[in-house]
Amino acid sequence: MPSIKATKVLQKRSDAALESFHAYYVKIWGEERWHNSLFPALSQSTRYCALINQFGNASETMSFLQEGADDQLKEEDCLQCLRQNMGESAGKLSVVTRSSDKTFPRARLVEGLHPEETVLSHWALDFASVLAASILNVEPRDRVLDMCAAPGGKSIVLAQLLFPTLKSDEENDQKSILHSNEYDSMRCKRLTSNLQAYLPKILFANKAVEALQLDGSTKTVVNELPLGEGGYDKVLLDAPCSSERHIVHAYLAARSSGRIADEMANWKPSHSKKLAKTQGALLMTTLKAVKIGGSVLYATCSISIEENDGVIEATLDALGREQDKNHNREWQIQVDRQLEDRLEAKATLDKFSETTKHETEIVIG
Repeated sequence: MPSIKATKVLQKRSDAALESFHAYYVKIWGEERWHNSLFPALSQSTRYCALINQFGNASETMSFLQEGADDQLKEEDCLQCLRQNMGESAGKLSVVTRSSDKTFPRARLVEGLHPEETVLSHWALDFASVLAASILNVEPRDRVLDMCAAPGGKSIVLAQLLFPTLKSDEENDQKSILHSNEYDSMRCKRLTSNLQAYLPKILFANKAVEALQLDGSTKTVVNELPLGEGGYDKVLLDAPCSSERHIVHAYLAARSSGRIADEMANWKPSHSKKLAKTQGALLMTTLKAVKIGGSVLYATCSISIEENDGVIEATLDALGREQDKNHNREWQIQVDRQLEDRLEAKATLDKFSETTKHETEIVIG
């Protein structure tokens, strides 16, 4: 975690940034809610779940995850919520948490679906990531684009939903496609490595799964996508964002050791505005990449309205202006802002979310 030794000058700069940080979010959420609810929630340790790799020996994985632990694994309530609404699709996922705050052991190699093939056993991640990928409601035969995919956890979720019955080369005839994109070269290498470690080799051999390295924020990048404009049934855009929890965790860790966290010292209110421009450009690309009647899921790890509802509103305005200039474009965008109304298990999701103007905010401690 980047940090530097505290000096009086740096401490003053860090304190000023922290004060500005608090003021920015108090303005959005109100002083009482920010200081008594949201900031304390962001300060808590991340509680991870384990996504069991269904392309490996799941029972072996469950056994070693429980090995030597004095607490019990349990299935997340939110997954039960998804299963009631998505049926067999979400039913192909297996996600467990610990009843305590203990961490999961590192993933290990387990027997894969094919002879002499091994894959990594599980992926530890925030359950909100599993939820976001699952809500896209991916099904076999879908052509899916994960626009900002690194390090790959959501792509692994999507792959398990796209290829739920993959057991042999002959059975991989469902025509499902997953393209996972990451522009940053180092992050793309990590993404590629992770996909190859978790997914069966046959998926790469027949190009059912492919890692891309494209700048999704450029205006013409949609023409560089393998399936081109309108070529995808569903697109996941987990956009780069402020990630306030990361900033808060870095600040608290550095403070406890008498140091200054770069993340907090360098934070400025203008960062959200700059990120929102990139997020809007990425969202515009995904809307052009998806087919008529397809779905795009826009997600961030930020609680800034500027990076969430603000991006959606700006994109809708930009689309309106573009359609005025190009009268041949007749497609329209429908924002599904009432996610909870589509879920039969609404009471379960209510524990973790609230609806904003255009989105559903999900907070899982």
